[in-house]
Amino acid sequence: MGITVLFLILSCEKPAKKNQVQATQKIAQIVFFDSLKVRNLDITAEVVEDEYHRAKGLMFRESLPENQGMFFIFDDEAPRYFWMKNTTISLDIIYVSADLHIVNIQKNTTPLSEQTYPSEKPAKYVIEVRAGFTDRYQIQTGDTISWNIL
Repeated sequence: MGITVLFLILSCEKPAKKNQVQATQKIAQIVFFDSLKVRNLDITAEVVEDEYHRAKGLMFRESLPENQGMFFIFDDEAPRYFWMKNTTISLDIIYVSADLHIVNIQKNTTPLSEQTYPSEKPAKYVIEVRAGFTDRYQIQTGDTISWNIL
């Protein structure tokens, strides 16, 4: 019942105006480190901690700057599944364990698809960035991240 109600709420919601940023209340800095613990790069990301915003994600957005993303924080570490329904931007989805290791990356997702993209291993955090980001910056499974709220 709860999922059905959430789906109905999201279905009735009006799409954002073109290129309108729908910032959540928190922004995080996420730093990526390679397997040798060398800092690779950092980005800023909208923080998502509640069910409503997790379900909405980047839906209805028409663009995502290269150095920005969305950072999902869950209460527990568990297998995760994301989809691209109502998401017009192709993304790389980075799944991160509780100990801050990247456990899986789903690259170049298909916009507007209901295909699920699984974490393959338990994840506590998920980072969504523009498609191709992980290839451009050589971010790989096994790399680590750090993060802090700005």
